[in-house]
Amino acid sequence: MGSDIWAPTGNSISVVDPKIQGISKALSPAHAGYITQICRVKQVETRIVWSYSLSDKTLRIWQKETSDDQDSRQMMDELSAAAESLTREVQRLHDMLEQLRDEKRGTEESL
Repeated sequence: MGSDIWAPTGNSISVVDPKIQGISKALSPAHAGYITQICRVKQVETRIVWSYSLSDKTLRIWQKETSDDQDSRQMMDELSAAAESLTREVQRLHDMLEQLRDEKRGTEESL
């Protein structure tokens, strides 16, 4: 998916390229009726390398499938943001508790 935006449009899927600000590919028709939802699955990339040798006059084709680690990077970014947000919320609650304790002490001293 990369930076492209995939969106269901009726019974097809449109791929929008933000660089050209338009549809770069339309995958249609995908279904007989409207598409209810699309979801991202793990991306697998196939890499192909050719090697040629003058000594034996042969051409070899090497192929390897690799998983895109963008899924794990995105998950780590989301978890990091969630952890930071939770840390701020815990600090806010801690400060509020300290303020309430101080108010309670002040009230007890005045009685």
